[in-house]
Amino acid sequence: MKLEDIILYFKNTYELKNQVACIHKEGDNNIILFIDKNLIEKFIYKNTEIINTKKTIDISTILHNDDSEIVIYENLNTFKEKETINIRFITITAEIIILNLIIEKIYNDIDNTIAIYAHIEDVKELIYKQNLEKISEINFNAMLEFTNDFIFFKDKHHVITASSESMAKITGYNNKEELIGKTDYEIFPHDHADKYYQLEKEIYNGRENIEDIQPFYDENGNEGWVNNRKYPIKDKDGEIIGLFGIARIITEEVKIKKKLDITLGKLESFANNDTLTNITNRRYGLELIENAILDSKRYNDKISLIMFDVDNFKKINDTYGHKCGDLVLINLVKITQSTLRKNDIFCRFGGEEFIICLPKTNIKTAITISERIKQALNQNIIKPIKGYVEVSGGIVERRQNQNINDIIEEADKLLYNAKNNGRNQFIHNVN
Repeated sequence: MKLEDIILYFKNTYELKNQVACIHKEGDNNIILFIDKNLIEKFIYKNTEIINTKKTIDISTILHNDDSEIVIYENLNTFKEKETINIRFITITAEIIILNLIIEKIYNDIDNTIAIYAHIEDVKELIYKQNLEKISEINFNAMLEFTNDFIFFKDKHHVITASSESMAKITGYNNKEELIGKTDYEIFPHDHADKYYQLEKEIYNGRENIEDIQPFYDENGNEGWVNNRKYPIKDKDGEIIGLFGIARIITEEVKIKKKLDITLGKLESFANNDTLTNITNRRYGLELIENAILDSKRYNDKISLIMFDVDNFKKINDTYGHKCGDLVLINLVKITQSTLRKNDIFCRFGGEEFIICLPKTNIKTAITISERIKQALNQNIIKPIKGYVEVSGGIVERRQNQNINDIIEEADKLLYNAKNNGRNQFIHNVN
């Protein structure tokens, strides 16, 4: 029989005249799905009357690709009447909708043909046929029973009114019911509970949500970290009557971040610090000084700069060796650092040459600081050379319109004047 004749046979025999035949051919086998014309127009054709019962529809044009196995001939042989299947359909506007396909009757009285009379309904409409309050209760209990997150509810007095099983387990209790009626001080170390309590007060005082990384101990006493989020619970009048929280273990993420921070810190130190003396290197030092000069311009502050180097350093290297020379520089830096202020910028400019930038400092204070450096170096015996180190330097207070290159150039000239005038001294640019 021709397919048209087969369709006509089923329609006449089983009173399917108002049904649209959705067909699929699989070799010699025919699959015919009879669906009410009104339902096809409602869901697939979006209430557009563009079909009639005499036309047929190719099933593949209205089915989602991943649901094509439903219309395989062998699979249909396993279906039973009144069976329901969720199927994704594609509408005329290319939307994807999920419909519940209910198999009312199965006809196979013609060889190599399966005909199914089916009803379709929108799965979104099914929810209104159920007891929503009961469904909500079932969903809520399932969430508390099976979630891996730690979920808890509290009244406005910080007392637990419900929790997930996972929270009971992680805190060493047998089940979630054992947590009801308890406060955090009965469950967690007091220092942890103190932190939780303070954050919850913010919720009760009107804050809409709080997210915090918090420490905890698991049931085996191992310390870990959780991402804890808390939200208010309000009554119908908008009054806060409690809160609920969701905590998730992030211990591994925190450990990875700490390791990454350490690694980044080491990389940053390697990039910005002098490898021998561990003070700021030339590149980064100049960057910091440039920023300090910009700040001095912005706020009309004084800023001064000291440039100095070690007297007779070549002689030290030639007499005691370069390793000893390195130790001299290391000790010189430690002594100099002890005389400086927190916000002073100290960098190795190159070889035995150093720069100190003094933000918010006039020439008078800069001179005092340079003398303090000279005195400290002259009073500290450096072991490798069994004596103290002498330095010579130039001191500059930035004048209007001077940039960083101008200041360094001027300090450099003053440094060499100090060398030429007998060493072991600082010369400044103010008479």
